[in-house]
Amino acid sequence: MEGWETVSKAVIYASTFGKTRKTAKYLADQLGADTFDLKKQMLINMAEYDHIVLGSGIHAGKPYKRLVEFIGNNKGELSKKRVSLFLCCKFNDEKGAAQCRNIADEFGISDATFFSGRGDKNPDGFEVALDEYVSRLR
Repeated sequence: MEGWETVSKAVIYASTFGKTRKTAKYLADQLGADTFDLKKQMLINMAEYDHIVLGSGIHAGKPYKRLVEFIGNNKGELSKKRVSLFLCCKFNDEKGAAQCRNIADEFGISDATFFSGRGDKNPDGFEVALDEYVSRLR
């Protein structure tokens, strides 16, 4: 029946200091997605997922190396999926938006956003913008 299809999602992330990990786990809980920490697992069978949500922190204007490697090693499989990207960074203004655009363009991902941790908070302590992102990803 059209409109009743179940879309399986995976949230795959690279985190160093924990903010990206917490954000990824919150996203996964809200979306009913499986999570994969690239620090623990670089080989992921993406065949069972329709939508891949990638996440990373930023260091010196670049996403974490494990995410860059993962994307490079899985370009073919990712090209067959709906792919979204979230970045956790310290900038909450045009600098953050520019970083996000540049990284998304580099990876060829059109659905990308960033979270600075500075916006209004929901009852769980996450940015309200994160809930808006969840709604968009559903």
